[in-house]
Amino acid sequence: ELLEKYILCDRVYYIPAIIMQDFISYLKKLNRLTDVEKSVLHLDPRQLDIDGVVRLCAENKLYDALIYIFNKGINEYAEPIKYIVRELIEENNEISSSSSSSSDDNKNTESSFTQMTTKYFSNKLFEYIVKVIGQHDNSNNNSATTTTTLIDAKQQILKLIFTKHNQYGFLPLITILEIDSEQIFDILSNIYYNSITDGIIRMDNLLSYIKMINKVIVD
Repeated sequence: ELLEKYILCDRVYYIPAIIMQDFISYLKKLNRLTDVEKSVLHLDPRQLDIDGVVRLCAENKLYDALIYIFNKGINEYAEPIKYIVRELIEENNEISSSSSSSSDDNKNTESSFTQMTTKYFSNKLFEYIVKVIGQHDNSNNNSATTTTTLIDAKQQILKLIFTKHNQYGFLPLITILEIDSEQIFDILSNIYYNSITDGIIRMDNLLSYIKMINKVIVD
C-alpha cells in the first residue's frame, strides 16, 4: 500500500523485478489490476526489467502499461500490436470452440462475453494504431529527437500492418478497417501530404498501401 502511494506521487520511479512481481501479485489478489496499471504508468520504463515487466503485463492483460513500457522504454511501437493481435486470435478461437461444445444456454452466455472481449481488444488495437500514425509533430525546432522518434514510430506500424504475417495474415489491417476505414484513409492521406518534410510515405508506398487495402477488402 505504501509503495503504491509513493509510486503514484512520483516519489518512486524504479522497482527491482522481484519486487515488481510481488507488487503485481499482491494487488492481483485484491482484484486491483487497474491500480497496477496506473502504477506502471508512473515508473521510468528505462530503469525497469523490460522483458520481465512486459511478461507480467501480458499475463495480466495490462495492455496500456505494456504499450507504455515498449514505447517509452525502448522506442518500440510495432511489438504491442502483436500482443493485442494474439489476444484477438485467442478470443476468436474461444468463440469457435464454445459454439461447438457448449449447451445452448452456456453457449449464448460464453459467446456474448467473448464477443465483448473481442470488441474490447479490437478497439484497443484501433485506438493504439490511430493514436500513433495519426500523431502530428508539435515539437519545436529543438526537439529533433522527438521528431525522429515519431517518424520511426509511424514507419514501424505502417510496415507491420501492411506486411502479411505468417500466422495471422493482415488481421491488424482488417481489424482497423472494419472499425473505421474512412479514418484510416484520412490518416494515410495526411501522412502522405506531410511526407514532403518527413519522408514517411512516398507516392509508390501510398499506392501500394491502397492496393493492399483494396485486396484485403475484396478477399
